[in-house]
Amino acid sequence: MNECKALHDLFQALDLAFVEQVLERSYGRKRVGRHPRSLLGQFKTELFKRVARIEGYDELRAREKN
Repeated sequence: MNECKALHDLFQALDLAFVEQVLERSYGRKRVGRHPRSLLGQFKTELFKRVARIEGYDELRAREKN
């Protein structure tokens, strides 16, 4: 679990404002459909999955609970 905390701390320390701007330009915000999710949060999740070699969201949720 130390790996997860280290990555979390790393994400907290990073200035990802530029990433958020790129994501907003690329994907925008649609006001219809389901409740909008944070594009930056989705980016961090996908990056974490790749770094931690997590295959799917079920495995990610299992690691969150531990």
